[in-house]
Amino acid sequence: MARTALSKCLQKKILNRTMDAELEYHLGYPKHLSDENNSRNGHPEKTMLTENQSITIEVPRDRKGSFKPVIIPKYKKHVHLFNDLSILTKSTPVNSQY
Repeated sequence: MARTALSKCLQKKILNRTMDAELEYHLGYPKHLSDENNSRNGHPEKTMLTENQSITIEVPRDRKGSFKPVIIPKYKKHVHLFNDLSILTKSTPVNSQY
């Protein structure tokens, strides 16, 4: 149970940060700066289905609506990016004697 929660948390953080980086690249400037042409416009939630669970992520958007995410395209609900991570967490024994 704890591994599933940890896996879900890691997947959510990885996806959120990757999508924020994609938007930063698209806009051409880092977060907390502004541009008259286009700017960030919130993070609506989206529920994604992974191999064995669902996770809710925050998808960034821009004011003009021109941002098209690559890692999770618009209208896509299934993510198969974490096959290796889920295999690793299932096969690696946890040793709590450290």
